[in-house]
Amino acid sequence: DYMENVLHPLLKQKASKKTMILPHNIFYSFEEFKKYFLSIVAIGGEGVVLKSLDSVYENKRSAFWCKVKNFFSGDFKVVGYTIGTKGKNKGFLKALTISYNGIKTGVGSGYSEKERKQFLKKQPKLIEVEYFCITKDGKLFHPTFQRVRTEKDEESLK
Repeated sequence: DYMENVLHPLLKQKASKKTMILPHNIFYSFEEFKKYFLSIVAIGGEGVVLKSLDSVYENKRSAFWCKVKNFFSGDFKVVGYTIGTKGKNKGFLKALTISYNGIKTGVGSGYSEKERKQFLKKQPKLIEVEYFCITKDGKLFHPTFQRVRTEKDEESLK
């Protein structure tokens, strides 16, 4: 029985104190969805989950459900880097280190294999980073490299 085998164990977990059933909204346009999404973010919500009307819940990653979160983007000066010591990035760039308000954060995802090799030889001075939020200790949460910014971009920041 689905209720007994799947839902009951989930609800017994510590996180279950936050488990709730929410009303479903049907959107007929992107503008309707965007207005709703921004209203959720405005009250402190992390985002929303989209699914088709006929999809069922699977207790795993699913091709039928899509989590949509609000991300931010900014340009940051590169102040260092780390080299991978194991796995597929061993000997290549592991992460570029950026500084935000004097606090350093490693940006380890979003690079192509070519960029990991290239940035190990010569690090960019300024990069665009997408992130979910800023943590209580001032670091960027889930930072992802987007692109190298040019010196012209750097001049416009001054």
